[in-house]
Amino acid sequence: MLLSYAYMRGARIKGGGDSYYHCISRVIERKFALKRQEKDRLVELLVQVSTFCGVEVVTYVMMSNHFHLLIKANPDVVVTDAMLAERLECLYGSRRTADIMTLMCDLKARGDLDSAEKYKQQFTSRMQDVSKFMRTSPKGVTVLRDRQTIIDKSKS
Repeated sequence: MLLSYAYMRGARIKGGGDSYYHCISRVIERKFALKRQEKDRLVELLVQVSTFCGVEVVTYVMMSNHFHLLIKANPDVVVTDAMLAERLECLYGSRRTADIMTLMCDLKARGDLDSAEKYKQQFTSRMQDVSKFMRTSPKGVTVLRDRQTIIDKSKS
């Protein structure tokens, strides 16, 4: 199962400060593919990705072929290294987060501040942005559904 992004507008009016967005994502071909397991997994992923991205899912509705989200975002938030570490842990876990933060600290310790900042921006560029949040969230459900299809085929 893949979730469609085609209807998402590329040019959104993004405000400064706290801004609210109504977002919708549909299943490709409008198939009724989101069963209870996928819906539950999607909610888990939304929590992880919203924490990483620094956006708040104010409310949501899960349907079997699409979902609606009301998202609060503030693009003016500056992400400190401590905030980055907390957010990375939500998405990548403690081991990967430690590796990322160690590399960033090593670059700073060597005096290579430009490289450290560029490395940090690889992650922070995906934060506080509702478009990037929406592109990231459904991918986990696609992977979950694809794995289930593979498992089901192997049982035959």
